[in-house]
Amino acid sequence: MRFLHPIAAHEKFVARGTYRLFSQDRDGMAELYAHEHWTIHEVGQGGQFIRIDHAPLLGGVNELIEVFRSSKGEIERFDVRRWLTQRGAPKREASMSVMREGQRALLMRRIDYGEHETLEVSLDDDTILLPRSMLLLADFTLHGMRRAKAFFLSAGVQLFSPLIETLVAQYETDESLTVGKRDYQARRYWVRNEATEDEFRVWMDDHNIPLQAMRLPQAVPIAELFNYAHR
Repeated sequence: MRFLHPIAAHEKFVARGTYRLFSQDRDGMAELYAHEHWTIHEVGQGGQFIRIDHAPLLGGVNELIEVFRSSKGEIERFDVRRWLTQRGAPKREASMSVMREGQRALLMRRIDYGEHETLEVSLDDDTILLPRSMLLLADFTLHGMRRAKAFFLSAGVQLFSPLIETLVAQYETDESLTVGKRDYQARRYWVRNEATEDEFRVWMDDHNIPLQAMRLPQAVPIAELFNYAHR
């Protein structure tokens, strides 16, 4: 697993795992295209550092993310580095740091080794910072239970722009689930992104770790967890 910053000696292990990420092929079937490796470590007074490594299997946009989540469960800041690895394509790289200060987000962005650019975005009280990540789909889901807005960064390297989208989620049921040859008692949620009109079904364990997700209405898998450990 690759890191923006190495794990410090004072950090306490909480959990780790890897997601298999799937796209939809021409026949509507799930096709493995990337892995998302992640770790969670506790720091300070119940805060957490979350490290995420998005690794495409056949070239594409690589992404390293580092998140600080407070003891209240709120993402207060995150750092992202993206770079393109694709044969025949020009090398592209971008980095961004995002920090929340009250009702605004402060962004420092750098694209293709250019000058640093500082941006400021106004936020409502119900807006959460949310890097795009399968692991952080839990934050997406649990905040969506009260119809929240999420502050994203757009996909790709050259389009590193802030987006604010409205999320809605609903608890459906508890059910048994087998993922990665392990059995879980999971909570199932329905989730909708109102900006994109994408709908998902997400299963989470008692630690609010997503175990599996499917795109609706086709029920096509988009992610499943393996190599999972929790203290």
